[in-house]
Amino acid sequence: MNKNSVIVYASCGGGHRIAASALSDEFDLPSVDILDFTFPFVKKFYTSGYLFTVKYLSFIWKLLFLIAKSSPVILFINKVNYLLFAHFYKFLLKDRPEFIIVTHFFPIYIVKRIKEIFDTKLLVIITDIGVHPFWIDECVDYYFVAMDYTRRELKNMGVEESKIIAGGIPLRAGFKKRADTLRIRKKIGLDSKRTILLFSGAAGRLFIEGAIKEFSDRFNFIVIYGQDNRLKSFLDENKNLSVKYFPYYGDVWELMDISSFIVTKPGGLTVFECLYKRKPMIFTHFIWGQEKVNMDAAVNLGAGLYVPYHKNLVEAIGILKGSSAFGRLDFNDSKTMSVLKSIIQDNG
Repeated sequence: MNKNSVIVYASCGGGHRIAASALSDEFDLPSVDILDFTFPFVKKFYTSGYLFTVKYLSFIWKLLFLIAKSSPVILFINKVNYLLFAHFYKFLLKDRPEFIIVTHFFPIYIVKRIKEIFDTKLLVIITDIGVHPFWIDECVDYYFVAMDYTRRELKNMGVEESKIIAGGIPLRAGFKKRADTLRIRKKIGLDSKRTILLFSGAAGRLFIEGAIKEFSDRFNFIVIYGQDNRLKSFLDENKNLSVKYFPYYGDVWELMDISSFIVTKPGGLTVFECLYKRKPMIFTHFIWGQEKVNMDAAVNLGAGLYVPYHKNLVEAIGILKGSSAFGRLDFNDSKTMSVLKSIIQDNG
């Protein structure tokens, strides 16, 4: 593997960072957060500002998402980012990597400018199923996408088919290990009852609370509550042998392995991880834009359902349990990883 390469992500979305980490571990390459190359207040704006807007001002986020599809707006934002991330430009100019692998669109325009100075290859990993025009630029050498749906979107947006590899989103190594479900259940402290894994977001809290109150006699529940202190207080006050909860769980693939269904919002990487593990998804909420596309793709595949109210949980489980989707689907990241490796080795 050519060591004169760098992986770049932006920490304003968990999926971008996790995909970069998976690549870094697989290929033993350094990864950097582009937001570390700007002013602290800009980094805070891009991380906290994004979360605040999608949580409390979703209508503004929807408007911004639509406006940002305009070519003049994209060019303007790219030029602003070029100024804000000037230190990243200098970093690339100094290190002159032969390959730049990105899991977020922020670096693309900057790499385009860098390509005017020296020869480098830009490899783009799209971590959503839908594609925003921000990802599209002729300077990109290869796009790696989750599935054929994304490949078709890129092609319809004018990207040459020879540049597109529909080979999956990079997965962490733990997802590919054979699971010892009996050991995991014993470790977590759950019996053999059907288990549902729930990922919390502020918009999904009421769903989780309602589901636990009404159905904990029928199912085991594992809850990842993150920084939701209100949900944690509810869980503390309603302790139940059928309910296990954690703020974070590093080896999350273990929890997926012992779960029959995953309740979540449709982040691109989360959807792909569930498809890889062949776990039906129940979506309680979504961020308008890319997550809506991710959700629609999973629903159209027969691998998920949008269920905003906990009262419909059992009905959704019945529908998904009878789905034949996973019998005809095969999702993994082996093609992406092997093609990436061959590109870098052959050209390095």
